[in-house]
Amino acid sequence: MMDLFVRILITIVLFFSSVLILEPLIYSGMSTPQGKNTDTKAVMSNLKCALINFKHDLGRYPFDGESLTEIGVNAANDVFLGLKPNENILITLKQFQKIDRNQIMGLDFDRFVKLWKGPYLDFPYDDLMLDAWGTKIRYCCFANTLCLHSAGADKTFDLIVKVFSSNYEGDDILLKIDKFTIPNSDQ
Repeated sequence: MMDLFVRILITIVLFFSSVLILEPLIYSGMSTPQGKNTDTKAVMSNLKCALINFKHDLGRYPFDGESLTEIGVNAANDVFLGLKPNENILITLKQFQKIDRNQIMGLDFDRFVKLWKGPYLDFPYDDLMLDAWGTKIRYCCFANTLCLHSAGADKTFDLIVKVFSSNYEGDDILLKIDKFTIPNSDQ
């Protein structure tokens, strides 16, 4: 009888232990490291499509300033591609209509508003610029290539020059958007 009681007790303990371990994995969206890589690549692919559609409508990718430069593209990461929907030009123009500028991304502001056909991202907007580890995905330019850059599992961005190399072995994820020539800002 005692042996049956011990078996039942062990079964109950194992059952509740497995529930406590597996339930967060199943119901909180947590996944394996490979699953998080896949999730991040899906988010980055969605962002890439949004950026391409933005360019299709406006004739340019997001950048800060009056002309396209590598610095302007990298600055757009903070100025136009915020974490919150009302801080992201791929979703709304509302916040940017308050900017005291005659031009936005090299276009007269009224023309910019007429050409903008967003939102360019689908709902839900939660975590729209975050990778699976909760780090903001960077929109950047390097070697005349627009990219989306995730810091990966360690949440630390490796130098873009290393990530861009063909023999990179770190955990960062890089998705190339488009390659083009940016005029030299020294001219």
